[in-house]
Amino acid sequence: MKKIALLLMILPTMMFSTAVLIYTENVIIVEKHDVEGTKEITYPEELQVMDVLNADEWFVVSGKRESWYDVMKNKKVKIVEELDGLEGEVVSLNPLVLKKENDTYLWDEKDKRWYIFEYETPRSTPDTLVVKSNKPIEVLYTMKGSWSVVYDIWEDGNFTAKALLPAIPVDEGNVFLISGFFEKKGVREVLMMESVAAPMREKRIEEPVEVEETKVYPLGYLKGLSKGLRVSFGSGRIKKIESIYSFSFPVNSGSFDYVKMNFSKVAKNTKENGLGFPIPSGTVRFHKKIDDNDIIVSAGYVKDTPVGGEFRLSLGSSWDVRIKGELLKSERYKTYVERTWRVTIMNTKKESVKVRVVVLGESLKLLSSSIECEEKADRLVFELVAQPGEFSFDFEVRSRW
Repeated sequence: MKKIALLLMILPTMMFSTAVLIYTENVIIVEKHDVEGTKEITYPEELQVMDVLNADEWFVVSGKRESWYDVMKNKKVKIVEELDGLEGEVVSLNPLVLKKENDTYLWDEKDKRWYIFEYETPRSTPDTLVVKSNKPIEVLYTMKGSWSVVYDIWEDGNFTAKALLPAIPVDEGNVFLISGFFEKKGVREVLMMESVAAPMREKRIEEPVEVEETKVYPLGYLKGLSKGLRVSFGSGRIKKIESIYSFSFPVNSGSFDYVKMNFSKVAKNTKENGLGFPIPSGTVRFHKKIDDNDIIVSAGYVKDTPVGGEFRLSLGSSWDVRIKGELLKSERYKTYVERTWRVTIMNTKKESVKVRVVVLGESLKLLSSSIECEEKADRLVFELVAQPGEFSFDFEVRSRW
């Protein structure tokens, strides 16, 4: 399993004492404390201590939690085997406990009977972290949780971007969305950033930091984290969104008959196009006004998109635009292979469409082509506008395999 380092966006000069790192499946909460000698720190039961940085010694003293049977002790209890149509509030599933008005109904699975007594909430004391140190420490807590992002786009190009955060048992902190999975290996590896994430500028997310293919999006300092916030980090109007039909295949594959092409909506992520900020991966919903009703007509998923990249939303495949590939010739030499391909686009729509065909391979060298091509070492990219009907183009390519 790939090792992903823990990303702690904290500098010694950081003005905030709490940082919240939200991964794909985990939440890491980092709290700074001044310690001289021994200090006891209590924390919410939803959290678990993962590590304490800069501590000479630390351990956790588990709190005490009353069971429902402890609550029942020394109380006047009524015992019944059946209840006739009881409706109450479920306050526990294991064991099953219902509350109705001022009474508790506790189901004993072993004896198959109900215990009824005056309602009282089980008492508990929190877990306590005991730390020994003579310098400031950083406590790393972990909990289950994840973030998601939703982009809403309307037919006139107006859009909003919102980050949906889990409920986190701290009041406030400096929040980071991390596009990647967290693994507990190497938790002591701390990556120090050049600057502390500032609050959002002009409702735009700050420039992300990329470490080992993991992208970090600072949201800034947020309050009310325990409520499960919905944070707006982008809005505006996209000036140009294109529809594009695309297909890719390896250069060393055999001929194939007509297959459906993938349909996508594409926008350039630039300021000139109304965007120009780092885009975390998330769900995109397209809206349209129908009889004065705002209707979501399609939805898809967008990947992490840097500034200058393509905001690409895949919306499925289409029978209206199909592609066929014919391998006309293949000649193998000592260290490379030369192939001639013919690609045919069938457009059954009444209007022209933009098409992108990507040919994948290793050490590709384009020898000839009947249309323009963007050539790279591992791919050939053909872009064209296909009129209604059929259109074919040929190309000859050399590759290592």
